[in-house]
Amino acid sequence: MNRFVTIALLLFLGSTVNAQDSIYARKLINKLAGAEYKGRGYEYNYQHKAANFIAAELQKKGAVSFTESYFQEFSIKVNTFPKKVGAWIDGKELQIGV
Repeated sequence: MNRFVTIALLLFLGSTVNAQDSIYARKLINKLAGAEYKGRGYEYNYQHKAANFIAAELQKKGAVSFTESYFQEFSIKVNTFPKKVGAWIDGKELQIGV
């Protein structure tokens, strides 16, 4: 019975909610993944530039924030190799990550 109620609710909500603007969404995706934002990469802090852009778009569209801002802090552990990396032992090149 619980599954039936969930499915019925989803069908009802799906029929009453307006569709997203796919052209606008594609424009935003292309912009954020493009050269201007370097794919939102953290290597040169483009993630902050992208976050500011996204927050401005949310505010412009009238989205309500759950907190004082549109930002949510998080941490991520990363290892990056911004330039070509190589390692050799006894003249044999090692494969990164292996």
